[in-house]
Amino acid sequence: MQHYSYRILKLMNRSYDVKKIIEILADIKKESNTNLCNHIIFNYHEETLEEFVETFKYLQYYNRTFYFKYSDVNKIYLSNHISYDLDKKFILLKKLQKKYTIDITI
Repeated sequence: MQHYSYRILKLMNRSYDVKKIIEILADIKKESNTNLCNHIIFNYHEETLEEFVETFKYLQYYNRTFYFKYSDVNKIYLSNHISYDLDKKFILLKKLQKKYTIDITI
């Protein structure tokens, strides 16, 4: 999964059924001790802060999630609004990282 918003997935030309994927992930977690990893693309064109935050509620299904900031090398455009939201997104990611990072110092 690269995102959990149907609107963003449509913009990305992805045809994932989020609900179906979540059902499959829940079954995997319930039936086995499998480690799952996920990659999320954030700041995709016109992604709202709410759509970004929506991805957090699915972290419970994964052992690791990596967030990658979208950048379009062909059309680099950032309005003040997008930059402001991007700052908020980075702040939320830092908080999330602190919450879910485990120190495994031996």
